[in-house]
Amino acid sequence: WLPLEENRFAATALSRLQAEKSSPVPRSVYLYSPAGVGQTHLLRTFMKKTLTEDPHLRCVHLTATTLVENIHRAIDHSTMGELREDYTHCDYFLCEDLHGIRRHPRAQDFLVAIMDEILATGGRVIFTALTTPADIGPLSPRLRNRCHACTSAQPTLPGYRSRKKTIAHYAHHRPPPIPQETARSPHKTRSEHARPRQH
Repeated sequence: WLPLEENRFAATALSRLQAEKSSPVPRSVYLYSPAGVGQTHLLRTFMKKTLTEDPHLRCVHLTATTLVENIHRAIDHSTMGELREDYTHCDYFLCEDLHGIRRHPRAQDFLVAIMDEILATGGRVIFTALTTPADIGPLSPRLRNRCHACTSAQPTLPGYRSRKKTIAHYAHHRPPPIPQETARSPHKTRSEHARPRQH
């Protein structure tokens, strides 16, 4: 992961979650951006660094769709209590693609309950989504309010300067392979490699 202007605020919002429990810094973050911008990569880089610094941290990391599936399974097997305990006894709760929970009101209520419990015991909560909480679609007022209370950050596609920085970085650390033909005959000009015209 490479720090860029377009993801600096999101990276800072995540890093501030590492503050002590007594800190007044908000302990929840809501990242939103279109697919392909890199927020999942940013999130996983942050968690890898965090767990490297403190391997004893407990982390729950899943998508909203997986959460819905787990809730349905727990309902079928009468294990909702165990599921709630598994999720609330963690230091970091990461739920990606929050839009996957839009049409599941029971799952939304469950998410609000565990989020409140995690934050009350000093844990941290991170959501990712495609849009802002206001635009995400049919969420319960309680869950939407919890999302609005998070520190919101929007990574965006890199601009011209950031693209140049990225290309320079990876060209330095991972030089592109040279085609064998070029490596064998670097003195040949482009015209010498061109195929003869067919008449």
